[in-house]
Amino acid sequence: MLIDSALEERANGDIFEKYELYRSLKKSTLTRYKQKDVLLYKQFADVLQIGINSLSYELESDVQEMVIGHSVQGEEILVYVKWVPENGYKLIVWNIHGSYEYGTYETSLMLLDELKTSKATGWIIIPSLNPDGLKEYREQWTYLNAYLEGRDNHNHVDLNRNFCSKNFILWEFEKYGKTMKTWTAWCASEPEVQAFLSLIDWREITHVLSLHSAGGIFYIPDGSLQDDTVIRFTKSIHALVPNYDFYPNTSSPLGLHQSIVRYEMDEGGKGLYTGTLENYMYENYGIPAVIIELANHGRVEERLKPLLHTKF
Repeated sequence: MLIDSALEERANGDIFEKYELYRSLKKSTLTRYKQKDVLLYKQFADVLQIGINSLSYELESDVQEMVIGHSVQGEEILVYVKWVPENGYKLIVWNIHGSYEYGTYETSLMLLDELKTSKATGWIIIPSLNPDGLKEYREQWTYLNAYLEGRDNHNHVDLNRNFCSKNFILWEFEKYGKTMKTWTAWCASEPEVQAFLSLIDWREITHVLSLHSAGGIFYIPDGSLQDDTVIRFTKSIHALVPNYDFYPNTSSPLGLHQSIVRYEMDEGGKGLYTGTLENYMYENYGIPAVIIELANHGRVEERLKPLLHTKF
């Protein structure tokens, strides 16, 4: 049962009773959620709903850590939430490609520190959607050979090709000598993707950023190129790193061609963009979802620090 429904049913309109119930329900919800042996999707919705109701009862400043699922190897997929959203939550997903994108994980930790110590509110941060690949980097130092080890999950699936977008296909492909695939059974077959989808099914998320590396590029998925809301959202963030290429660069036919060629080169020249998180989000929810390719695989992008205070 969501927090607001419980308050309405049990508080009988008394504001002080509602306040005490709010605090009690918040405590019990968070306590239940720390049971990590069971995936409790509805409790995640309860925790987010606390942020919505905090507008009426109590301004929350703490960042809440939660586990929304586990990787193939049993690693926890952690999510950090900061209440109180003004107009819904903004979500950032990092490190979907594991060791190859270690810099995105490091940058997420920088923003997480900023979130904990600043007045920014209404954010959800997933530091790593591919903790198996991240573990590969930490334990075996695969950075220089990351396409061979650590980009995919432990089932050899590229997680950003496993979402049920309209263009999803069953496919095996090779990048820099490493064979990967888009599935083990069908789209959304991977536990990491399933964990993400359990979060997204809650409809108070309004914007999604997906952080990759490298190349220094902003990429708007083809299906949302004509949406002014998506363009404005992307440009507001692009202002923080104006030297990054903007795809599609529509300033001229030559600019468009160069931006497409550069993006394909960064993907190994064989990029078949099937089953991506960004296309899935826009197709199914109409949520602006944009990729940022950081300029470096391992370096923290300090210029994104003001991102949490940017108005969309």
